[in-house]
Amino acid sequence: MNITIVGSGNIAHALIACLNLEKTDNIFVLTSKVFDSDIIKTNLEQCKGSIDAISNNPSEVIPKSDLIILTVPAHIRKSVISKISPFIRSGSIIGSFPGVAGFNEEVEELIKVDVNIFASQRVPYIARIQRKGSLVNVDKKNEIYVAIKHNRQSVKNLLEKLLGLRINILNNFLEVNLSNSNPILHSARLYDIITNSQTDKGDIYFYKEWADSASKILLAMDDEFMQIVKQQKLNIKSLKEHYAVANYNEMTQKIKSIKSFQNIRIPTIEGVHGNMLDISSRYFTEDIDKSLYYIKEYAKIKSIDTPNIDKVFNRLKKYKDSGI
Repeated sequence: MNITIVGSGNIAHALIACLNLEKTDNIFVLTSKVFDSDIIKTNLEQCKGSIDAISNNPSEVIPKSDLIILTVPAHIRKSVISKISPFIRSGSIIGSFPGVAGFNEEVEELIKVDVNIFASQRVPYIARIQRKGSLVNVDKKNEIYVAIKHNRQSVKNLLEKLLGLRINILNNFLEVNLSNSNPILHSARLYDIITNSQTDKGDIYFYKEWADSASKILLAMDDEFMQIVKQQKLNIKSLKEHYAVANYNEMTQKIKSIKSFQNIRIPTIEGVHGNMLDISSRYFTEDIDKSLYYIKEYAKIKSIDTPNIDKVFNRLKKYKDSGI
């Protein structure tokens, strides 16, 4: 099988290293970034992968692909699909890790040949690049939830073989598009930092310094999100269930205790009004502008009130537009 990974970030590095353990597949990478090596190593003994071809030209790798996996940020996903669309052949499989905020809708709009589609609620690995193009730290999950357009069992089996973890098939793509993972988790933390004027301290740890005030707004947003889930009868866990906590105090302790999150910092820059959050980061461009907006607008269509989601979205949008 020919597999093309689109992107060059943390998840792309992890996939390159971990997908082809049996050495029976060809791994292509579509990216404009320069890699130090064609071998990607990890902290996991069994995960070490090689790149068979790397290119920034979709015509060189996409036509050969049986499986295409997008790992690019959601806010640029549509433009990437548009660029590769002319080269995708009928019968191929295209998926995204993750596929929140309408990946399947974008594929169906832009790709005119018959393809199968899959999209995950969350990524299969927690990954952090140690050396670009050669070394990545990987923490593999036990399972992920995936929506699949057709031939569900066949695609499930393929993904389980490639990823080495359990695949749970979702009922529909709406259970991916409406995600209470990063869009709510990240926006709650950013809102808390801004409203409590924490940007002046400089180096900010995203999870290790998580506060009860962030957990309170997080759970308030998630309660509103779960109204959508209940109305639409979706297979999405509440954040309390996902993290196995009962209240905001336990949520704070849980988030602060996750070892793989300990060293993640929030990117900051020097702004007109002093030190500020980097509004060009994926936290804003992907999690808020794309994904949280998708949730907010879907709730509006379904006549579900989301005052906390709206408050957080509007505050973060104001911050992005004005820097204050």
